Amino acid sequence: MPLYRLTKDERYLQAAENYLEALDKLLDRFVIPPQEWLPGKGDWTDFTIDESGFGTEGIQAVWQVTGDEKYQALCRKYMDRHLQIFERKDGLWNRQYRFSIKEVEETAYMTRGLGWAMEGLLAAHRCVPEDSAFLEKAVKMADLVLKYQREDGSWGFFFTDEDNRHGAGEKGTALWSLLLFLLYEETRDERHLKAAKRALKWCMEHQYTGTNPHARGGVLSPSGESGVTYRAYFRLCCQYTSSFVGLALLRCWRCCGVGSSAAGEKGGDS
Repeated sequence: MPLYRLTKDERYLQAAENYLEALDKLLDRFVIPPQEWLPGKGDWTDFTIDESGFGTEGIQAVWQVTGDEKYQALCRKYMDRHLQIFERKDGLWNRQYRFSIKEVEETAYMTRGLGWAMEGLLAAHRCVPEDSAFLEKAVKMADLVLKYQREDGSWGFFFTDEDNRHGAGEKGTALWSLLLFLLYEETRDERHLKAAKRALKWCMEHQYTGTNPHARGGVLSPSGESGVTYRAYFRLCCQYTSSFVGLALLRCWRCCGVGSSAAGEKGGDS
């Protein structure tokens, strides 16, 4: 959809609509879409995790361009189904659902994973703005996550990890910085803006500035969960972390104006 908006090439819009048609068919077959298709097995996985919540982002993008109410209905169905499976009373989402046994795995308190759920709630609100429930749920989740933001602006890989056993979560911190800027645009709650700027400041302070041009600008935070948990304590820069930092910077500029600081209350370079 970003490609379509930039180029007006109808192939990109058609491809996006094809995806949503396939998604709608999956929702006829499953309560929520399975996580992925396994070519070797010729079947879907038996599970879906909370991170699939952000699927509403694509639905919202197509609706925004087409204005077709069927995409609003699809967005509501998609998110309502996920809430039915994953939502907890405290506002967080549980981690995983297994289709064969119809059981839910409890939340992992993973900063990044819950961020995808938060992204889905915000996108659902933008797609169906007349329904305030999605925004209310996003605020409830954010308020709980905010309680665990560290003094330096970061969150741990697991945001309840008070002893820092798993290190700072650069992916989750970058993602939540962006999400809190997006939430602030809806709520105008200064708490959300302040937390977003503190998280962005931490990301900027942990950027790689060495000699390797391929890594420069990436956010480094080696820990036991490095490389999306696959390369423990390995110094690497995750591409989507860098992307979320860039998007957060753009939102900071939009929320705070040209020349404003991403460094929080004390100022600094943005």
